[in-house]
Amino acid sequence: MKNFKMIFIFIFNLFFAFLNSDSLKINNLSNSSVFAATYYQKGNKANIVGKLKEIKQNKTEKFERPKRKFLWDRVLIISKRKEDLNKNLSGKKLIDLSKQKIGFLQGRTFYIVSKGGALKIYKAGIYERRPLTKKIKKPIKDIFDQARNVIANSSHYNDIARVRLGDDLCKEEKQYLNKRKPIVKKALENFLNIKLNDYVPNIAVCASGGGYRAMIATLGLFLGLEKIGLLDGITYMAGLSGSTWFMAPWTYYGTDVASYGSQLQKKVEKDLKKTGVNTREFARVLATKYLFKQPVTLVDTYGALLANNFFGDLPKNKRFKVKLSDLQNNIEKANKIFPILTSVEPGPPFSWFEFTPYEVGRIFSDNFFVPTWAFGRKFLNGKSKDFAPEQMMGYFMGIWGSAFALALKRVIDEAHEKLPTKLENYIRRGIELTGKEEFRMSPAKLFNSVYGMNLNTGNSRKITLVDAGFDFNLPFPPLLRQKRNIDIIIVCDASKNVSQSAPAIKKAKVWALKKEIKFPDTKKVKGTENIKVLKDNKDPNTPLIIYFPLSKNKKYDKNFDPAKESISGFCQTFKLKYKKEDFELLSGLMKYNVEENEKNIKEEIKNYISQRVISK
Repeated sequence: MKNFKMIFIFIFNLFFAFLNSDSLKINNLSNSSVFAATYYQKGNKANIVGKLKEIKQNKTEKFERPKRKFLWDRVLIISKRKEDLNKNLSGKKLIDLSKQKIGFLQGRTFYIVSKGGALKIYKAGIYERRPLTKKIKKPIKDIFDQARNVIANSSHYNDIARVRLGDDLCKEEKQYLNKRKPIVKKALENFLNIKLNDYVPNIAVCASGGGYRAMIATLGLFLGLEKIGLLDGITYMAGLSGSTWFMAPWTYYGTDVASYGSQLQKKVEKDLKKTGVNTREFARVLATKYLFKQPVTLVDTYGALLANNFFGDLPKNKRFKVKLSDLQNNIEKANKIFPILTSVEPGPPFSWFEFTPYEVGRIFSDNFFVPTWAFGRKFLNGKSKDFAPEQMMGYFMGIWGSAFALALKRVIDEAHEKLPTKLENYIRRGIELTGKEEFRMSPAKLFNSVYGMNLNTGNSRKITLVDAGFDFNLPFPPLLRQKRNIDIIIVCDASKNVSQSAPAIKKAKVWALKKEIKFPDTKKVKGTENIKVLKDNKDPNTPLIIYFPLSKNKKYDKNFDPAKESISGFCQTFKLKYKKEDFELLSGLMKYNVEENEKNIKEEIKNYISQRVISK
């Protein structure tokens, strides 16, 4: 196991080293200025490589990592005295100086600190794992006292949660649908300029993953729907990965699309990785999980960054208190679209989970649900066994968008073009021998809600959840539940380079056929490059799919090709910062494509309604 971990760390760091610029960040947190330089070292000899630099106290300097040199280590050497760092070092002088290896496996960020009167260099991971009391000003006892106070005042502190079995909708969702129907009917009558009688189509939006690219494209789709007058004719919206980062916060704020779009644009101007999380508040969140012995993984930190950014206009002490169940307040009157967010339990076969403001559950396999506020608690035989408070929204957003939790085999597939053939073959052989093809780095782990019950997933104490895009990149499953009875699905597909073959919708069809669910033929498609229609003219009970891929439109901008930009430009999946002009260009494209096809959308919906009415 130890050897495997070393192999995995090597592969993971090598993969990202190829994808990122190879520069180092050296942070001087010591009590004085420091001189530093990079060297090649072999045994008791070292030769300088880069320029000697002075790093002022509490400042950061960038260094280029030296290229690999066979049989030589790459090291960073520091001293308070410039004259100590000669071009060539050896013997006792070299031994006495503070140094740190800086190969790929050591990472890209280092910290210089004063320790016992001497200088010490820490790798980022080691430095950040120092005792919590060195990272925060308040003592640990105070942090835990705050956590206990939050727990005692949580809204469901004294409530026992129970598992609900079956594929029926919860009563709150049914109530929503009854209230939403007259709103939808009125909106569709205005949009289509027709009179609807008993039959009112149930329309949903299905939006893909793809990081910020998907989030911004989804915003563009809703801007377009708002502009043409169809927005209030939508009942459901299902999101996956990046698109959930638009849907959940937008529903929380409860504003119109344009207003939230302006708000979102300002939030993504700053790199997500550089949003300063309030350490004390995050420590309180972790303390709460610790008190209930809940698993903590990289997703917790990732979720804190997401919460800090997307709810950044809230006071620092409230950003980590936003909950998924808070969305109930803005959909209770049914004047907002019902959100469904998704994740999967790793496969194969993958098992889909849906998250709504009311319930979280596994669908199409066991079909179990628990109240949203209780998901993550310990359960036994269908009842919660502790009173842990609801998970923060940021944590759930981290689960929905945990694209970094790639299976080990997929890491190598993604790095295929970057790795030398011999090295790739060697690594693949090692993975096969260890049988760890599906090993994932730090995915979210939660207590299993059906532990102890006689179900397929009932024997495991904990479950693992990851980005649903690892199965396929469009969240059709919750929209194809029979009880939801959805007629028309408007798709926003911002998958990477989607214009080539649209693989996500083809995989969705394969999934649907395995579940014996009706799905239109993906080969019989009509439309243009910017809109495609999938339907079954012979069977009115097959859903109509109006498909908007994120593809180039020369009428909008002849120079902007999102397919190319998603591979090597500003639309890359892991790009977590957008300039205002890029944000507006991307969202504007999808908005334009919807507006341009207003006539086609109206025609297809009218024809579908006519077909359904006639068939009755």
